[in-house]
Amino acid sequence: DMRSGRNLDGPFIEHVYKNTKPSVVRITTHSMVKDDKPDAKPGDMKIQESFGSGFIIDKAGYVATNRHVIKNAYEIIVRLNDGSPVRAKLIGHGGDIDLAVLKIDTNKKLTPVKFSASEDLSLGDDIIVIGNPFGLGTTVTSGILSAMNRDLGFSMFDSFLQTDAPINHGNSGGPIFNMKGKVIGVSTAYYTG
Repeated sequence: DMRSGRNLDGPFIEHVYKNTKPSVVRITTHSMVKDDKPDAKPGDMKIQESFGSGFIIDKAGYVATNRHVIKNAYEIIVRLNDGSPVRAKLIGHGGDIDLAVLKIDTNKKLTPVKFSASEDLSLGDDIIVIGNPFGLGTTVTSGILSAMNRDLGFSMFDSFLQTDAPINHGNSGGPIFNMKGKVIGVSTAYYTG
């Protein structure tokens, strides 16, 4: 049954979404940035709130996201699928690779994602993206895997997947799933030419 990324039937996407949604989290960060108001004095700072996405990778409370989502944050809040906010701490990040691992402590049962092997990827595969665009809540979009091994010049390790699924600010750090409900990648950047 060959399915077009644009014509996937609603019940099929809903099935994948329902099975993967418990693993996806919303991330809110607070950081101190230079106050850019016209009447600000040199050195004046303000609190900036930013939003992103992430996903549970281990039931012990480990969460993956993009490094740029949590960069310079003094506070990281992970909101679980049921809406519960949990403070997170940064465990580490990938240096030149735009990935980070967070840790949350909660007594709630966590559902980690399953990962797909890279050799199982093929151009034209149907995918779905789950994230938290604009901090408005969890959404799902669909598309196809339209290119592999893209080098965007971010680092010497570039090997990006390209998809035509709509990705907005706030989706960063969220998972990209294949139609078996397994993670094939992380929403990292969108490119407009």
